[in-house]
Order: sequence, then structure tokens, then C-alpha cells
Amino acid sequence: RDALREHEQNVEAMLVIAECFYKQGKRELVLSVTGSILKVDPKVLGAEEKSQDYNLMGFAYLQAGSRHEAFKAFKNAAETDANNASAWNNLGVQYMWRGDTKTAESCFEYAVSLDPKFAEAQLNWGAALRSNAKLAEAESAYRAASKLRPDWAEVHFNLGVLYLDAESIPNHH
Repeated sequence: RDALREHEQNVEAMLVIAECFYKQGKRELVLSVTGSILKVDPKVLGAEEKSQDYNLMGFAYLQAGSRHEAFKAFKNAAETDANNASAWNNLGVQYMWRGDTKTAESCFEYAVSLDPKFAEAQLNWGAALRSNAKLAEAESAYRAASKLRPDWAEVHFNLGVLYLDAESIPNHH
């Protein structure tokens, strides 16, 4: 807040405040701050910060139960900064929720290409691949996630579910 007193358009400080409000469950305040960030002078507001802003906005909308608004915010985040792996992962999750697993798969694949160490995106990519009956590729994505986070129970659960469909995976009968 001191940083904002010195410079009212300090986007970095505004993002930190919005994230704090999000962690406190104060979604109305998150939406207020993120809305203010979008009004910052475009010469000051970079694409990366704008994308982070939309991402936070998307999470606040999810907290509020507004999936349609969250989808738009995550889409804006991904389109504003094509290198924001988190935004692409979040957009993929929204496509999965909508039942558009093919588009979700593309979003997750792109997120992983941007950040190969992004375990959540690897796991989500595996889920989308499995939904699209690409079982061998799903196994590969899950294994990559497992290497990144060996103790992550969710990865092992997803591998177990995948192996229930194992007839289609070469060498897993």
C-alpha cells in the first residue's frame, strides 16, 4: 500500500494486493483491484502484468461461482501474453469443464511446451489425452508429471485410472 501511495499506478504492488485479497477469500476486493489494474495507463501496463491480472480475475470469478466470467478472464490472460503457461493451463481446465477436451488438450500441450517443469499442466494434459482416447500419450504425460512431483498422489491415482483402460496401451495387458 505504501508503494501505491508513492505511485498510484504501481501495477506490481496492485497485483500483490489482489493476490493477498484472493488468498483471504475476498473476491469482491480482488475484482475491484484487478479492474483498477486494467484501467492503468497502457504505457505502464505490460502484457505480462495484464495477463497476470486476468488470471487473478479468473480465480476470483471461480471463487464467486461464475464459470462463464472465469472462462473469459482466463482466455484474456492467455491471449494477452502467449507465454503465460499458467494462463494456458487455466484456460485448458475451463475447456475441460465445458467438455471441449480437444481444445483443452491443445491448451495443456502449449502450457507444457512453455514450461516443461509445470507438473499441474503435465497432469492436466494427461487427463485431456485420456479423455481423447490417446492412452499411450496420456501415460507419457502422467509419467512426466510423476518425475516432476514423485510423491504427488493425484498423479498415481490418474495413472491407476488410466491402467483400468490398459488394453489399448501397448505392453500393458
